[in-house]
Amino acid sequence: DVEVPPLPVASEACVAAGTGNKIGDNVRNFTLTNCYGDPIDLHDRCGKSEAIWIVATAGWCGACEAFVPEAAQRTKDNAEAGLDLMVVIGENAAGSEPSLEYCKDYAGKKGLDAASTFVDHDGTSSWPVLFGAIDTYSGGSIGLPWNAVLDGRSMEYIWSSNAGSGDLYSVQDELMSRE
Repeated sequence: DVEVPPLPVASEACVAAGTGNKIGDNVRNFTLTNCYGDPIDLHDRCGKSEAIWIVATAGWCGACEAFVPEAAQRTKDNAEAGLDLMVVIGENAAGSEPSLEYCKDYAGKKGLDAASTFVDHDGTSSWPVLFGAIDTYSGGSIGLPWNAVLDGRSMEYIWSSNAGSGDLYSVQDELMSRE
């Protein structure tokens, strides 16, 4: 018999320092730069949406070509229900650091809001801020597009492409249908 530790219980409010980076934890606040060069804090979204959908993408990602515009459309269709989309570009089409101009162009071509499309590259690695705050559950190698869903009221990490129960849209729908 092995004693199993209890699962974490997320706070019902955002926790600036977070409680961890795994499913069931409140994600800590972090800052990404949007296509306009503005630093935006994750927790600026706290309490403003029911579900925060994060998509990690790259300019060279063939699977992202169709998926990202679909994500943009789903978000537009569900904005009133409280779906908020953050698209995080880690690499340009050449696999290098994306510029702000590249970000704006990418957002425009994919039907994204450039204010909610972000660049995350530190000159040597891709997605250091995003994946420093949120565990990908991938063992070091991710498939793109990579998705995560956070509870917009508390930034609780609910689901990712590699962890959590249910599928992407059903998890979003459940968060958006709460009373």
